[in-house]
Amino acid sequence: RRSQHSHSGVTSAVRPVLSQCWRERVMASTLRCRGPEGRQRARSQIIVMGMSRSGSSLTTSIIAAMLRNGSRSDETAWRGLGRALPSDSANPGGYYEREDVVRLNYATISSVTGAGWTSFRPDHLLRPAALNASWRAPSGRAKFEASARAILGDMDHHAPWVLKDVRFARTLPVWRPLLRRPLCVIPYRHPGEVASSSRLRSVRLWEEYVMSALTAAREARCPTMLVSFRRWLAPVSASDQARELHSFLHCGEVSGLVSPLEATTTERLLAAVRPSARRNTQSD
Repeated sequence: RRSQHSHSGVTSAVRPVLSQCWRERVMASTLRCRGPEGRQRARSQIIVMGMSRSGSSLTTSIIAAMLRNGSRSDETAWRGLGRALPSDSANPGGYYEREDVVRLNYATISSVTGAGWTSFRPDHLLRPAALNASWRAPSGRAKFEASARAILGDMDHHAPWVLKDVRFARTLPVWRPLLRRPLCVIPYRHPGEVASSSRLRSVRLWEEYVMSALTAAREARCPTMLVSFRRWLAPVSASDQARELHSFLHCGEVSGLVSPLEATTTERLLAAVRPSARRNTQSD
């Protein structure tokens, strides 16, 4: 069944956001691999962000499988020794998020803006780095840094790693000084599909989160790849996108990649896409 949302319900701001998405995707797809003589210190930190209900959990699970080193499990690649955010009816396959990361990002947005994660101040939307200068309490930044350093310290014991929370689209500027040469991955999906799949039913929020993620990644000078939810839904395009994602990580100088990613691993992860998600699609 097609979603009731259509292009007529998408505001005029969507088109420039989508255009920016495609420009960023072209930039990512043309990332050139350096020879050994041109490589810097290997990267080991990957951030997944964007809008919820866009395939970020699935994308993170695939990245974690690509980062599996030796006999370690996929789980340590995305949560280290931290507690996983529990699955629920909205995402029975799991969120592939550390609970402490999600809580810290919620608390940071609230502490800095005085509002919830769905409310954007205009200056933060247009320039996410403004978040750095907006702490309401002087002790807020110190508390954030102490918590973030503890999380990153644990993850670095399990490098290379991937951390996922859609709210990094808003909080990446305050995490960035604590990160070392991160890569960013932004899953995206048609805004009508996201609105139909989300409790919030909001195309506006899709616009704001996608724009904020793109802008935050650019301000952080974070090499970025956009990953299409739709391409995960068909075997051929899913395999192609998995190879492109692997190539992006390889050219981004991520250490410890599984190469090549086994077809059976990709198939196992893609099997987690629920039939309801496959049905709820729109033409571009």
